[in-house]
Amino acid sequence: MAGGGQFEGRVAAIRGAVVDDLSALQGEIHALRAIRRRFDPLSSSLFLIVLISNWSPLIPDVDPPTAHIETDAAMALIVFVA
Repeated sequence: MAGGGQFEGRVAAIRGAVVDDLSALQGEIHALRAIRRRFDPLSSSLFLIVLISNWSPLIPDVDPPTAHIETDAAMALIVFVA
């Protein structure tokens, strides 16, 4: 049964690699959560602005704010600076 020790060594190596990969993944997820928390207010605000801007033409005699290039440019500048 000389091969049994070799098999256990391979299993231990695979287990170690999986544990290392999972701990690295956990660190990346933690970093992404911090970035997401930073940009949540900005992305939520932009979502609401775009949603309301696209729904505004449903009201009679209301022009959509995004029909003017200045509105689009201002939102692009805000996103670029953030």
